[in-house]
Amino acid sequence: MVKKVGLIVGVFALSIGLMACNGQEQEEVEKNIDGEASGEIPSIEEIIDINNLPDPVATVNGESIDKETYVMVLEQQMMTMAQYGISLEGEEGKQMISLIEEQTIEQLINEQLLQQAATEKEIEVSEEEIDEELAFIVAQFSSEEALMEALEEGGSSMDELREEIEHYVRQQKYVEEETEAINVTEEEIQARYEEEKQYYTEDELPTFEELQSNIEQRLIAEKEQEQLEVLFEKLRDEGDITVHI
Repeated sequence: MVKKVGLIVGVFALSIGLMACNGQEQEEVEKNIDGEASGEIPSIEEIIDINNLPDPVATVNGESIDKETYVMVLEQQMMTMAQYGISLEGEEGKQMISLIEEQTIEQLINEQLLQQAATEKEIEVSEEEIDEELAFIVAQFSSEEALMEALEEGGSSMDELREEIEHYVRQQKYVEEETEAINVTEEEIQARYEEEKQYYTEDELPTFEELQSNIEQRLIAEKEQEQLEVLFEKLRDEGDITVHI
């Protein structure tokens, strides 16, 4: 079963979700909708019919993804949409909600597949590796005590967080073993730069040198995503997946 703390192949998502629980973050979200404060954001219960959701929402190779995890991640996805000023009302809002629901269940299934594959391969994770990732998360808070308070508010603990970090590191090491190192040539960067010229006026167009690093990072991210999609497709073809929604 996907644990309550686990959030879509990335422990950092946990810290973002926890910070979103405090009043300051809530106020910022409300101000970002349509560029001004707009009152309280509708609760997840007002957007989808939680009571009629099956539990579990999916089964992956005999392991369940429970409704609580699905709803929690779904709520955070919708909060992110609100932060970017994307309305979830009206016909377009319904389409967006449907897309978020579909993406959320797919992401949770992918994470479950990845965790199962990494565990089956018996990839080891050291305490030092866990400490390194934990330090990164702590750095997003004012102190370790602030993180612990946020964890408690979210119904979790430091031990559970360390366990999720272990899962995350194991998954990342598995991905590294199953994918190839990414290389981006200057020719590829130059070609992308030429493509993106159309989005600038002549006066605003940055030089190639100014955009080179940014374009390189985006190309790397695109190639990494392509490899991940191939890996997930392989795991899905080999797995036994049932979606109950």
